[in-house]
Parts: sequence; structure tokens; C-alpha cells
Amino acid sequence: MSIPDASDLWRRSIKSAAVLALLLTTSAVETSGQGRDASGSGLSRSQPPVPKEAPSPPNVCFDSGHFTYHSLDGAYAGLGHLLEGRGLTVEGVDERLSVESLSSCQVLVIANPLTERLARVPQDWSAPYEPAFTREEIRGLFDWIESGGGLLLVVDHNPVPGAARDLLELLGALPINGHTWLSDPGEKRPPEHVFERTAWWTPWKNDGGTLRPHPITLGSRSEEPIQSVKTYGGSPFYPSTEIEPLLVFPEESIGMINFRRTFEDDPLTDGWWARPNSAWPRFPIGGWLQAGARRLGAGRVVILGEAAMCTAYEGRPSGLNESVHQNAQFCFNAVRWLAGQLPE
Repeated sequence: MSIPDASDLWRRSIKSAAVLALLLTTSAVETSGQGRDASGSGLSRSQPPVPKEAPSPPNVCFDSGHFTYHSLDGAYAGLGHLLEGRGLTVEGVDERLSVESLSSCQVLVIANPLTERLARVPQDWSAPYEPAFTREEIRGLFDWIESGGGLLLVVDHNPVPGAARDLLELLGALPINGHTWLSDPGEKRPPEHVFERTAWWTPWKNDGGTLRPHPITLGSRSEEPIQSVKTYGGSPFYPSTEIEPLLVFPEESIGMINFRRTFEDDPLTDGWWARPNSAWPRFPIGGWLQAGARRLGAGRVVILGEAAMCTAYEGRPSGLNESVHQNAQFCFNAVRWLAGQLPE
């Protein structure tokens, strides 16, 4: 074998370097061509960024399948308009509750569920109270919540807590199927209640106020915290340890079970109230709730013990039309928290 001389080695190295340079140049041209226009002119242009798809607004469903007067087409039409006006979508649901029937819902509003007998006109609110929900519905509702759904359950005065008792207890709320007063009543009808924070209210401290710190009462960072909420009678419930307080009854508050036509043929009957107040069992409910919130699996639940706080009747300065108290913001925040739209 002949050994190449130095000049031959030099020529070979020059040739290899030229081939390598040609390969690198070709690769660079092909890469830069990705930024050229379709005409092949070689003039590069910046590619517009791919726009991110905006998230869909939460869809809020209103139950109308349990003889609910407070439906999207009924007394909660005002709440539906409020939510739509603030960017959410709403629809009515009149099917039995199940994961399938609630598949389009991020939040479900069930307000004052009843049975056919309890919703009948003229009213028949006598005991005993049959349940508004079947076992299958309760199971389906729990599956939906635990998978990420948000439930706003509203139960006003009797007979609603009686009809919704099974669901309430399974959610961690023990109801009184009656009415509430802020003191031992001398009048027949329950008065209006105002729940408010104290002057030294802070987000991280329970200071004994009747409006408690929570993302629902704090709102978003761009909003002022809610100062007060007004309710109109309703019912109380005793919370389990899983429920965080929102509206708390003061110490002197009284819950009462009325007889509401169960004894309408009794000589002691007193018209609309069936028996005088002196005959109604009384319960001290200081520390009980008229509103509370909890998490359940991947989902959330808010329970309200009064319905009119989230209604809007034309010509009435109450509920969502309150000018002094922040009922509208409270009800809106409850839905936003259920949809996961409020900071923790």
C-alpha cells in the first residue's frame, strides 16, 4: 500500500470541509424557508399567533322538575336575568336528576322543591311530608356533584324543609321544618333578618358577626367585600363540620315548628297559621345557619334557608332589588363560587 504524501492529505481535508459546509448551508436554507411567504420570494414574514379559544361561560341550570315555584320561568326569573346579564348562560331542567340529565350543567339551582300534594292549590301542607326526591335522584345528584358539579339548594319555610329533609341531611344540614325569628315572637309572621359583618371583620378571623368571611362574601379581588344581606323569614339548619358558615343566626334567635293545617279541624285553629304561636314548639337557633357552603368530592354545595333573598319582583324593593343590602352580589357570588370562578 502506498502512503499518501502531505499534499494529498491536505487536498482531501479541504474537500471534506467543503462538503460539510454545503450540508450545513442547505439545512439552514430549508429551516429559514419555514418563515417565507407562499410565493417563494424568500421574504420572511412573522406568523400571526394562534388565538386561544375563550373558555365557555358556566351554564347554570334551574330545576323545574320538582314542583318548584322558584324556577327559571317563575319566581327565579330575576336571578336568571341577573346571571345572563353578567355573562353566564342559563337553562331550565325538568327531567329527573341524574348524571346524564345534568351533563350540560356546571351549576344546578334547586329552589323550594315540593311534591305534587304540597304544591297543590288550595294548599295542603299537613304532616307527614313525603320526600321531593327519589333515592335514584339523590344518588345521581351526588355522583354529579362529586364529579365537579355545583349545587345551589334553596329551602324556605315549611313545608319545603320537610320535603327536602333527606337530601339536606345527606348534604350535612339538619333543618327545622318551620320558621325563624330573631327573638321570641309576639307577632305572627316572621320578621326580616339582616346579616352583617362587624366593623373589625377580617377575612381570616371569625369575629362573631352574622355575615362570615368566605370567598362568597369576600368576592373577587376587584370587589369590595359584602357588607350585609337581608332575608325574609325562611328556615334555619344546623350544619355538620363539613359546612362553612355564611349567614349565622344571632344568639337570641328562635326557630318554630308551626302546625300548618295539620290540625285545621281542631277548635284551636287560627286560620292561616292553624294554631296560635303559643302552641308552636320553640328551638333556640343561635349559631345555626341560614346559609352555608361546603365541598363534596370535586364539586361544591351552597345551601340557603330562604328563597326571597334571590328573587326580584317588579315594584318591590326587596331581594335582588335591595338598595341598602348586597343581596344581588351575594347570590351572584354564590353561583360564581359553585362554578369555581372566585379566588380562594
